[in-house]
Amino acid sequence: MEITVQEFKHCDMITIKGRVDSATAPQLAQALEAANEGGKYKLVVNMEGL
Repeated sequence: MEITVQEFKHCDMITIKGRVDSATAPQLAQALEAANEGGKYKLVVNMEGL
């Protein structure tokens, strides 16, 4: 799984490519938590490549 984060003026976009399963879910959770803890509350999650 590949996760990329793009910062925009009013939100962040998290793009996920690959497969989310029990082995990769913690990596996704960590990326989402990091964005939230960084004060980002408007997130766009792009799952097109999922």
